[in-house]
This record gives sequence, structure tokens and C-alpha cells, in this order.
Amino acid sequence: MKQLGDDERMGIGFQMKGLLYKFLSMRLKIKVLTGYAFMSLMIFGILVIIGVNFFKIKKRYDSINAMSADIQTITQMKADINGVRAAFLRMALSKNPDVWNRQEAVINFYIDRADTDFEKLKNGTYKDQIGDVEDAWTPFEQTITNRLIPMVESGKLAQAMDVLKTEQAQRSKDFMAAANRIINNSAVEFANRIDAVNREIRSTIIWVIAIVLIVFSASFVSTFFLVNKYIIKVLGSIGSSARKIAAGDLTVTLETKTDDEFGNLAEDVNGII
Repeated sequence: MKQLGDDERMGIGFQMKGLLYKFLSMRLKIKVLTGYAFMSLMIFGILVIIGVNFFKIKKRYDSINAMSADIQTITQMKADINGVRAAFLRMALSKNPDVWNRQEAVINFYIDRADTDFEKLKNGTYKDQIGDVEDAWTPFEQTITNRLIPMVESGKLAQAMDVLKTEQAQRSKDFMAAANRIINNSAVEFANRIDAVNREIRSTIIWVIAIVLIVFSASFVSTFFLVNKYIIKVLGSIGSSARKIAAGDLTVTLETKTDDEFGNLAEDVNGII
């Protein structure tokens, strides 16, 4: 990093002093308006920081809500596969065709809802993990609709129950295991995202408080310095000079440091003398 020389530092110092003198030479109304503009700019900056962090936090909350919705869908699908098994058992244990039709309608309802849920999950938070669940669901669904229901309707109940106890039971276990892996892993991820949101909120609060304290402290110190040096001292000097003039001392001269109303007042007093 380039080091500034003495001449460069002096030059910068003179420039800052010149800018300060220009500010002090402004009319009082312009100074007040400049102060208002500066404070408005600071408040706007604070609002921008709050707004940016608000949208970041909202984005994190949206992702948490999406994750929660996907977990609820996966949990519902676990219930749906059990619903399919229960509906098929009621169908298999009855010899009434009306019961068969009703339970087959229930099975189709669960299957259609599961297929819809899979399409939604493929675009959700767990799109990279839902494939294992679908790999277990697809043969389970196809076996129910293409093999087991026709077996029951054709009177091959024993064969159907054997497939249900062996092949379908394993597929159901695989489905539950894949779904539970996602659910269990999501608990840690959910906690991490909540912690990230809380950190973001704390960071925003700290930044806003720090900026407010710095800005208002700097404004208070600078205002106190300027008022004390360029207003109170000028008025005090004018009062002191007025008392000396009243005592008969006409050699008094007021120093004018600025070209504003107070500087003009000091020049007017010098003119009277």
C-alpha cells in the first residue's frame, strides 16, 4: 500500500480545512438544510441495510418453509403406502365385488396422490435424494395394480398374500428406510438453517445499533464543536466587545472567521467602532 508523504498529508489537511471553511461560510439556513440532508442520507442508509438483510432473512425463511412442506409431504407418503397396504388387505379379505371396487378406488386415490407428490418433490428441497424413495415406490405401486389386484379378483388369494408378505414387505421397508433417511437428515439441516437465520437477525441488529451510535455520536460531537467554536464564541466575543465599548474602549476589533450571519455581525460591530 502506498504511504502518503508529508506534503501529501498537508495537502489533504488543507483541502479538508478548505471544505470546512466553505461549509462554515454558508448561510445558516443552508447549514441547517445540509445537516438535515446528511441525517436523511444516514437514515436512508440504515433503512437500506435493514431492507437488504430483511430480504436475505426472508429468503432463508422461505427455504425453511419449503423444506418443512417437503418433509410433511414425505411423511404423508409414508402414511399413504400404509394406506395402500391396508386397503389391499381389506380387499383381499372380502369376497364382495362392491368392497373390491371401493378398496380399489381407495388404492388408486393413494397412488395418484403419491405420484403427484413425487412430481412436486422432484423440484423441491430434496430433489437429489427423492430418487431412492421413488425407486422403492414404483415397483411397489406396479405390483399392487398389475399383479395383486388381478390375483384377488381371479381368486388367487394365497399367491397374492405371499407376494404381499415377501416382495411387497421388502419394498415397503425400503421405501420407509429411504423416507426416514431424508426426514432424519432434515432435522440437522433444519436446525442449521434456523441458526443461520438467528445469526443473520443478530448481525443486522448489531450493525444497525453500531451505525446509529456512530452516526449520532459523530453528529453530536461535530455539532457541539461547530456551535461552540463558531457561534457561542463569536457571540461571546461580541458581548465582551460591547462591554468594552460601553466602558470607552474604541480600539476593540472583532475577528471574523466565517462569512455567514455571525461573521457579518462581527464585521458590522467592527464597522460601528
